[in-house]
Amino acid sequence: MSLVGNPRGGGADFARHLMKAENERVVVREVRGFVSTDLAGSFQSSDAINRGTHWKQHFYFLSLNPPIEAEATPTFVIDAADRAEQPLKPTGQPRAVVFHEKCGTDCQRRRHAHAVWCRIDADRMRAVQMSFDRPKLQPVARELYLEHGWRMQRGFGRHEGLHWPAADCVAAGLGLQSALLQRDGADMIRLGVASSRVFDAHTPSKRSVGATSRVR
Repeated sequence: MSLVGNPRGGGADFARHLMKAENERVVVREVRGFVSTDLAGSFQSSDAINRGTHWKQHFYFLSLNPPIEAEATPTFVIDAADRAEQPLKPTGQPRAVVFHEKCGTDCQRRRHAHAVWCRIDADRMRAVQMSFDRPKLQPVARELYLEHGWRMQRGFGRHEGLHWPAADCVAAGLGLQSALLQRDGADMIRLGVASSRVFDAHTPSKRSVGATSRVR
C-alpha cells in the first residue's frame, strides 16, 4: 500500500476538498476526537483552536492507496492508519478517515482513502512534531505489501523513501542497521527479496571478533 503524507492547513477548504463531487462516492468512515461529528465542523473547530498557536499547517494528511488488484476495505484501511500512527506519533490526536471511490480508465470502480490528523495538542497549545515522515512510513508500507503478498511496483523504494541518506534514517529513529539497508538493500526490498544478506555483509564474522569494523 502506498502511504504518502503531507502537512496541510485551512480546515474549511480542506474539508471541501475531501468531500468534492469529482469522486463517484465519498464516505466519511471515522471522525474521532473532534468537537463536532461532521467533517466540516470538525476541521473548522481545529482552525479555531489553531488561532491560539498561529501554526500554518496544523493538519497531517495521509493518502492510503492499495495496489490495483487489492480492495481497500474499511477494516484494512483503519488498521493501516493505526499502524502509521505508531512511528508518526500523533497517537491520541483527533483523526478523520475518508473513503473515495473513482472509476479508472478501465471503468472499474476503485477505492482509496485519506486519514487526517489534527496536529494541535489542545492541552499544550502546540503542534505535534511529525518530522521525517517518509522514512518512518516506508517500513509500514513495505510490511503491508509483504503481508498481503502484493507485487511491489518498480521504483517503489525510490519514491517511498528507500534512498534517504543514512543520517536522516538515524535521526528518524530507524537506527544504523536500517540506514545500511536503505543504502545497500534498496533493489532487494523493492523486489520483495529477503534482506538478510545486506545485514550479513556489515556484520563481523566470527573470525573477525574484536577487530574494528569500519562502515564506508
